[in-house]
Amino acid sequence: MTKRTPALLNTIRRHNDILAEMREILAESNDDYPLPEELPTEISKLKTTHADALLEDVIALDPEEEAEPWMHDPKIRAGIRAVHAIDRCREERNRLQLEEANLLGFVQQRAAAIRFAIAHNLGAYRLDSLI
Repeated sequence: MTKRTPALLNTIRRHNDILAEMREILAESNDDYPLPEELPTEISKLKTTHADALLEDVIALDPEEEAEPWMHDPKIRAGIRAVHAIDRCREERNRLQLEEANLLGFVQQRAAAIRFAIAHNLGAYRLDSLI
């Protein structure tokens, strides 16, 4: 994180500048669009106090349009995150099953080589060439 701090701070400053410009434009036109909050330029504050704000989607909608349920209901957003977590768990289970199959094949190959060496009365030197 230390290496990326300058780039992160530049991005935060740009984000805050764009928000300031948008607020000025909206103030002139008397529009009431929702805007994200400005982010602090101190990394320690960003990590603690604004963690939830960074995860929220902010989309400017026409105030007369009805917002999608996931935009205003935290339970739906939590459910979406839970579905993503379940998907990641399934992916991890598939990776572990593949790793298990690979490991089983490796052990079976070694066991077959050892059985072959024992059956043909081969020494340790020749066993190494089989494995």
